[in-house]
Amino acid sequence: MVDPSSSPPMRAKPEPTDSLSPSTSVELHRRSKTGCKTCRRRKKKCDEARPGCQNCAKNNIICGGYEMRKPWRKGARSKNSALVIPELPHIISAIDDPLDSHLLSYFIRHAGQTLNIYSETHNPFDGFVVDMALANTGLMHSLLCLSASCLLVHQPTLAQEVVVRHGHHFDQAVVTLRKGVKAYSSDSSTQNADCIVLQTIILAHEAIVAGEANGSYRCHLSAASRLVDSCGNLSADVQSFARQFLLYHNLANTISCLDPVNHVMVSPVQADESGSVKPSTSSEGCVDGILHGLLEPITRTRQVRDGIRFYRSTIDSRWFKDERLLSLALDVETQLRTWQSRFTPKTPQYWSSLVYRQSAYVYLYRTIKPSIASPVLAQSLSDGLSYASLALRDIMRNNNSMNSWVCGVLLPPLFILGCAAFDLIHRHAVLELLEDLHACNQRTSIVHAKAILQEVWSRMDAAAHGAADDDAWDWESVMKDMNVDIMLS
Repeated sequence: MVDPSSSPPMRAKPEPTDSLSPSTSVELHRRSKTGCKTCRRRKKKCDEARPGCQNCAKNNIICGGYEMRKPWRKGARSKNSALVIPELPHIISAIDDPLDSHLLSYFIRHAGQTLNIYSETHNPFDGFVVDMALANTGLMHSLLCLSASCLLVHQPTLAQEVVVRHGHHFDQAVVTLRKGVKAYSSDSSTQNADCIVLQTIILAHEAIVAGEANGSYRCHLSAASRLVDSCGNLSADVQSFARQFLLYHNLANTISCLDPVNHVMVSPVQADESGSVKPSTSSEGCVDGILHGLLEPITRTRQVRDGIRFYRSTIDSRWFKDERLLSLALDVETQLRTWQSRFTPKTPQYWSSLVYRQSAYVYLYRTIKPSIASPVLAQSLSDGLSYASLALRDIMRNNNSMNSWVCGVLLPPLFILGCAAFDLIHRHAVLELLEDLHACNQRTSIVHAKAILQEVWSRMDAAAHGAADDDAWDWESVMKDMNVDIMLS
């Protein structure tokens, strides 16, 4: 009998494993990815000997060699990834969206025509302004921003994409303008000066077209004036364009705003060969022609008006005791009585210049006279409204695009004539003419002008019925009371 204690101990049965141990005589062959081409094609194990495989040599087979290993690159695409073809760069850098092409086309075909008040024969907006914008990114951004504003004014229900592109071009225009102004200190060439001034003026146009009543036009108008004064190497075209822009808009701002941005600069006088003095006529632009001989009396009337406003705020309101103010007012009246239009009679330009003459007279009359109706004022107002109607008749009926700029310069004088409309017939006539202007260019400023006139008329009626304050005289303060700061141009 065998003693159990003398038997060898029992060994634990090894647990099955999923993989072979390293000591196992049978090794698992893993397919190599670095073998020679011949062994990989024959699906044989390769010893990867260099320069030729010994396995191929033993079998008297020509070794196909080894593939050259490619270095790994970060972001390398797999063989199955799609081939990406890079896009072609934009030839005009500012036009980087399909909608931008439409905006440029709209500006050339429509917006640039309605904005022109500078030349009857050579519209700068479809001439050198577009030419320079095609070569300057910042100027093109400004132009497309202005075009988008005009398009939104004409069609307020347009898709949101237009609003987005407008914001994009405005932001880029401001950024590039700041860079241009900074770079001008080191490169004061005529080309750089022209682009900076044009960009500023176009952005000012954009603020005026947008018609916001918060005075957003002020910074651009002020900057344009400073740049024109500081940039002494402007080209002749840009200098004329900038001067007429400032001339017209400073005047419009002066006759309607309590605190105008810039002072209107009266053209210096020159002596001709005979020694007689005559006003300077350095340009034959539209604004120069319309305001020829009228800029100085309108500007001086504003000086009289500010003086009378000061006296009205004091206890003694008898301003005419101030000999300087009285003499200035009488000189203005003499200038207006002796003024003559330089245009061919019975043309839209001729009638427009007469509208400005009548408005200048009414401006002076309403400044130095009490706010009450009178036959003299009524007749002057009737004549002015008749001239405005004649100026618009040829354009509206015959679709006269050559003289369409007339529609762009009639708002300031019509506003002044409206501030003197005590009679309902005259008020209706003013509103009808403003509607005709709105049909021509659909400016938001025309809508604001009508709202301001309605408030002025309300105060005129209150004064006629015995109201203590004659605040209808001061329509500039009425605009301030309404919290409206807009360019009526």
